[in-house]
Amino acid sequence: INNLRKTDDKDALLEQYPDLAEMIVYVMRDGQSDSKLEAFEEMFASAGYTYEEFLYDEERTNRVQDTGKAAFNVCVNYRLEGGELVVDIPMDDIQYFKKFPITNIVPLPYFGAAGKEEKGYLFVPDGPGGIINFNNGKLRQASYVNTVYGADLGITRDAVVDDNSSSFPLIGIAKDGGSFLCSIEKGSSYAVVEGDIAGRKNSYNFVYFKYTMLHGENMDISGKSDVTVKTYEKGLPEGEHLQQRYIFLETEDYVQMASEYREYLRRAYDTFKDRASAELPFVVELVGGVDNKDHILGVPVTKDLPLTTYEDGDAIIKDLASNGITNFNVKYSGWCNGGIHNTTLQKVKLTKKLGSKNELKTLVSDASANNINVYFDQNVQLVYKNKLFDKFIVNRDACKFVSREICKLSYYSPIYFSELPDEYTYYLTRPEYAMENVDVVSDYIQGLGSTNISFNDVSKELTGNYNYKKHVSREGMLNMLTDKYKELEQKGMRVMTNSDYFYNIPYSDLVTGMTLSNKSFNIVDETIPFYQIALHGIVDYTSEPVNLSQDAEEVFLKSAELGAGLYFTITSEPTSVLQDSKYTEYFATDYSLWKDTIKEKYTRFMNDFNGTYDKNITGHEKLADNVYKTEFDGGLTVVVNYNYNSYDYNGKTIPARDYIVEGGKR
Repeated sequence: INNLRKTDDKDALLEQYPDLAEMIVYVMRDGQSDSKLEAFEEMFASAGYTYEEFLYDEERTNRVQDTGKAAFNVCVNYRLEGGELVVDIPMDDIQYFKKFPITNIVPLPYFGAAGKEEKGYLFVPDGPGGIINFNNGKLRQASYVNTVYGADLGITRDAVVDDNSSSFPLIGIAKDGGSFLCSIEKGSSYAVVEGDIAGRKNSYNFVYFKYTMLHGENMDISGKSDVTVKTYEKGLPEGEHLQQRYIFLETEDYVQMASEYREYLRRAYDTFKDRASAELPFVVELVGGVDNKDHILGVPVTKDLPLTTYEDGDAIIKDLASNGITNFNVKYSGWCNGGIHNTTLQKVKLTKKLGSKNELKTLVSDASANNINVYFDQNVQLVYKNKLFDKFIVNRDACKFVSREICKLSYYSPIYFSELPDEYTYYLTRPEYAMENVDVVSDYIQGLGSTNISFNDVSKELTGNYNYKKHVSREGMLNMLTDKYKELEQKGMRVMTNSDYFYNIPYSDLVTGMTLSNKSFNIVDETIPFYQIALHGIVDYTSEPVNLSQDAEEVFLKSAELGAGLYFTITSEPTSVLQDSKYTEYFATDYSLWKDTIKEKYTRFMNDFNGTYDKNITGHEKLADNVYKTEFDGGLTVVVNYNYNSYDYNGKTIPARDYIVEGGKR
């Protein structure tokens, strides 16, 4: 100890190695290879040094050895609550070496796993719900992997091959006359569902949640070279938890399981209350305006293209009402700030080509006179056009990736999967900025005489901000949004959401775009309406737009089977005006062509189902291939035949691609 270098800290060394006061102490450097460690261990053992002596020496030093390898401390709390198992992981208690960041956590991955000889099934949140039978032999198909709430736009990606998502954070296993459901109560936005059958990874059928912890990306370190380094978030979110609850049931029947899940939701969420009306949820979306490229003297210029002016919208609403369509809701999209792909909403600016503010007020008042709600729809977190003096400054207001690059996003080609040209780019704004936009828009809407707001982007794109200075986790964004929903409800606003993601459900008065079909995972054996059984009678929901779906007839039949309302997207202008634009997704919206179909479908659903939408689904079964039967509380039954030939049901003929209803008081 008396022969130290100038850079040595004598007090610190004595604290770590008290023996230094009396003798020379040799300390092995960190990061030695396993072969060297084994060689040293043999030398000490041959000299008579025992393991007990080693432990004694370790007790007399205060040195913490860094092995140079990944090591983690994770605190997991298990507790029983009323016969249910709760697993809780506080993020503040997770420890790791900065050199080895923790990227994933999988709690209890084989809880309830079934062997090769067992009978039963895995439940996965695939579309409305999916069943994977144990040992189904589909080893050549990909295992089930699906992200809860879809991809995070704040994470870099340069191609999109498949953009699947799970709408609700729930899994389960059923066998031996019983089952359990595992629901995420905290941290669902970080979760990925993974499941597989026995024979691929191991000898078990299993399903679990895997949570993404620290996100990492390659970052350029110099503009003069192509060298990149892997960089990660600076740390885990403070104060957050991962928490999942196991609910044990004495049934294998998915209808009873879904009913129990509904009752659990009622207990677990104060905001999960009955919002459903007995009347048919019917939504007509009016597309206001879009931007389109025109050429003036050979120079390309972006101009506003009106599709449904305020006067047009008023006329369409009156026309529908005069044709007996009186019980419906209007969603008006693209009504301000340049249309569907809007500028920042820090200030609402009506599009001149759509009309005046007085004309828009007239639309609202005329609709209200007919007891029709007009919901104003917009993007609050996506900015498609950046203009001077518009209160959007890219470096200040846009999110950033982990690589510290600005979140400038692209659309992706459905043909070759990679990014489309620059004209399709847009910015992702900071969560705080997006919530400010909500306040601005809601105040403006109230000034029009309406209390109805529709959320487009934030209800279906849950994103984090990975700016190391203004970091907001994905779960943090979820909490901001749900707090905003509560705030709007306190202000007397009605909320429409354009996604069935679970975080929207407890706060939505109307949900559009409910997923009614599976996501085409080949390992899934059967699609079941688990989500709809749990939610029907709790919240009003509709299908995707019937006229813009890949198969309008299929969507109509699915809506009948699963208790969904109907949704149409229309424009006053013919769709031919969009032929050379980037808005070809509106390929079938001409009101004059769809008017009769809208009336026909509305009338049939009103006659068959009106009065049942506040009732629970009490039964569902498969009668034959592509033939399903659904029962509603009160006795009404619908039998749907998806086949291209008729089906005989108890002596009644169900035509091909059609349904019948029986019983019940509507």
